[in-house]
Amino acid sequence: MGEKREVKTICAYCGTGCGLVLEVEKDQIVRARGDKDAPVN
Repeated sequence: MGEKREVKTICAYCGTGCGLVLEVEKDQIVRARGDKDAPVN
C-alpha cells in the first residue's frame, strides 16, 4: 500500500459548494466524505 493523503475540495454538482475530503492513494481517490469543518455543510 502507498501513502494515503487527504485533499479538501468542494462538490461541483450544484451551486451550494459543499465541502468534501478526498482520501488519495497512489494518485487515485479511494474514499470521499463530507467535510465537517466546511461552513456550508
